Amino acid sequence: MDKAKAIEILNRLIDVNNNRIVSYKSALEGIEESELKTFFDQFIQTSQNFKKYMSREIYKLNSKSIERTSFTRYSFRSGMNIKSFYTGGDRYAFLDSCEYILDTCEKFEDYVVESYENVLRNEFLF
Repeated sequence: MDKAKAIEILNRLIDVNNNRIVSYKSALEGIEESELKTFFDQFIQTSQNFKKYMSREIYKLNSKSIERTSFTRYSFRSGMNIKSFYTGGDRYAFLDSCEYILDTCEKFEDYVVESYENVLRNEFLF
């Protein structure tokens, strides 16, 4: 693989992680449940670590990594508004909505995996 192609692929994977970071940060807005905050924070940290790794690889290729977030195919922010589920302190009503929240997270993570697979197959859909 040539250098330019490697940089392009790494930048597309960084874009996927930028999308994931922004999406989960958006989901954290208005959340008071510590367990859910921890859950989203772990996703954010994982993507930040992947992004750092890929940025270092791009730097080794004497280039710069991207900072943009595309949100062109699927946005977790538009897929779920956590604040609309938080019921002002009614923990039981909030927990009742967790099935939907976790299902949405699972769909978003499926998108992330699919995006990685597409990038690695050079099928850039975003």
